[in-house]
Amino acid sequence: GETRIDQNGYINELLHEYEIHGTATTPSTSALTCKEEKDDGDTTPCDISSYRSLIMKMMYPATRTRHDILYTVSNLATRMNQPTNSDYRAALRVLKYLNGTQQFCKLLRKSDNLPMGVYNLYVYCDASYATNQDMKSQTGYSIHSSLNSGAIFAKSGKQKHVTKSSTDAEVSALYDALDECLHLHLLLTELSFRVNTLIYQDNQSTIT
Repeated sequence: GETRIDQNGYINELLHEYEIHGTATTPSTSALTCKEEKDDGDTTPCDISSYRSLIMKMMYPATRTRHDILYTVSNLATRMNQPTNSDYRAALRVLKYLNGTQQFCKLLRKSDNLPMGVYNLYVYCDASYATNQDMKSQTGYSIHSSLNSGAIFAKSGKQKHVTKSSTDAEVSALYDALDECLHLHLLLTELSFRVNTLIYQDNQSTIT
């Protein structure tokens, strides 16, 4: 069996609140990267409270059912202290993308054919080395209950410390992912499940 979860009601409220009618095929333009310079585009400051309110409202679906906008919204969230008109327009573009992709949802499928009382966790983990303006790396990972199921948890965010190499960045991301897995493992163990965890990582130095 499978379960489909969406937040279209909440998203439509956002679209109505910000009077969004158009659509976009991607949540961001190619220029929207972690290292985007403040002197690119319209650097006129926008209203901070309005910008923060919009970002936090989009963070709700980004962390729940629309992980496809998580990376973009997380990047925009790093600009909350000094947002510009360009940043605000970039945030509105995310809403246009949501408007054009309302058929997207989180699809949760029954876990693999496992014995009763056994639960599998599949983790996909990666990092982008020194991609932020302050040279901090970006962590990204998702946790799934089966290989063909949507993520039950996902994260994209700036790492807390500057790392010296791509391997260090990958290890830091892996540590964050394992920390989250530990919480899930403890919860499932309390529910009398035996938990198996499989981690997918593409950095050979980290693996070895």
